Amino acid sequence: MASPENAAFGDHVVKLTTTLAVSDSSAPGNPGTNTDLDFGATATLFQPPGCPPMLAAFQKSGHLFIYNRNNIGAGPMHTMQISQSTNHGTNVGLPAYDPKLNQLYIAAPTDSPTGFNNAGLLGLAISGAPACAVSRQWQQPKAGINRIDGNPAIPPIVANGVVYYADGVGSHVYALDAATGQIRWSTSKIQGGIFASPMVVNGQLYIAGGGSDHTLRAFGL
Repeated sequence: MASPENAAFGDHVVKLTTTLAVSDSSAPGNPGTNTDLDFGATATLFQPPGCPPMLAAFQKSGHLFIYNRNNIGAGPMHTMQISQSTNHGTNVGLPAYDPKLNQLYIAAPTDSPTGFNNAGLLGLAISGAPACAVSRQWQQPKAGINRIDGNPAIPPIVANGVVYYADGVGSHVYALDAATGQIRWSTSKIQGGIFASPMVVNGQLYIAGGGSDHTLRAFGL
C-alpha cells in the first residue's frame, strides 16, 4: 500500500458524502493518558427534539464524545470520561438511543475516574435546546450487574421501553426499565460468555452464546 490504512483520518470522527468523500472530521485528541485513541465502533446517530442532529462516539480512552453532526469540525459538544483509560480494548461499544425518552444507554467497563459513574450500564438523559446537555439519569453499577475487570463493553439495545444488555464474560443478559434502570429480569448464566448484542424481533429476544456454547436462544417477551 502507498499509505498506511490509518493515514489522514486515523482516530477521527469522519462524515462522508454519499460518494464516500470526506465532508467533515474531528480528532478529539487525548484528554486522558491513554495511547490507543481510535474508536472501537461506529458512532450512534440521534436527534433529541429541538436539538441539532447529534452523534455519540465512544473512544478507547474511555471518553464518550457528543457531536453536532452539522459541525463536526468544531469538536465535541460534550465530553465525559465514563471508563478508565486502557490499551486493552475494552472501551469499544456504542450507545443505544431511545427517541421516546431522549436517553442514551451505554456500558462502562470500569468506574469513571471522575466519579461520574460506576462500572455497569448507564442511562444518559439529553436535555432540550439550546444546551442539549447530557446528564446521568441512572446507572446499574457492579452491585446490580455482574462486571468483570477486562470485560469489553457490549452495546445494549432498547425496545419498547426496555434496555437489553449482555455483560460479556459475565455470561448474563439483563432486561432493565429504560426510564429508571431497574432490573426487571436476567437470564441464568450462559456458558462461554455473550459477546454480541441481543436482538429483539417480532416480540422475541434472541441471544447468541459465545465461547464453548455456540447456541442461539430465543425468549418470549
